[in-house]
Parts: sequence; C-alpha cells; structure tokens
Amino acid sequence: MKRAVEAYVYQDYLNMGTIRIQKTRPELFHYVVKTYCKNKADYLEIVKLYHVFLEEHGLAGDEKLMINPRTYVNKIARCDYALWIWPRSIRCYNILNETMNCSYLKST
Repeated sequence: MKRAVEAYVYQDYLNMGTIRIQKTRPELFHYVVKTYCKNKADYLEIVKLYHVFLEEHGLAGDEKLMINPRTYVNKIARCDYALWIWPRSIRCYNILNETMNCSYLKST
C-alpha cells in the first residue's frame, strides 16, 4: 500500500538514489549544475550535458524539458544556485546561502 501511494505521489519525480527531483526544466537543470559543475564550466557544454542527462533518463522526448541555449541563458544568469562568469561560463555556487552568511558586512 505504501509503495503504491509513493508511486502515485512521486509520479512526476525522477529518483536518483535517495534524491527525488521534480521533472521540470529548472529542477533538472539545477541538479545537473549542482552535480557536474563544481568548477567553472562553459555554458554551452552544460546545456549539452543537460540534454545527455535527459536522454540517459528517458526524458529526451519531452519538449517541455528541452532547453534553447539562447533563451535560457537569462534565467541562469538570474538564478541563486549558479554564479555567472563572463562571457559564458557558470559554476555551482549557492549564492543565497553565501549572502546570508555575510551578514557581518551589513553591520559595517
């Protein structure tokens, strides 16, 4: 019974071991960046890696998950989990946590 309920509740999630990732473009791209971009990486290479990730997990046929590199670049530049490095590179960096940890700067 429990497995049937879990299967129904998490039908729109991808199981990656102990991690469940919602099958949406932002969540999947976030997972790819967090997993594979600990160091500086070229944006177009990351997009290719994302598409390979979709193929490996049987999601390549879903048009809602595909990324057009020319239009998605603006969303990545604004996100809080990646640091945009000019001209077209990104690195996984939890900007929100780093901003919160720098509260001592506000007191000066």
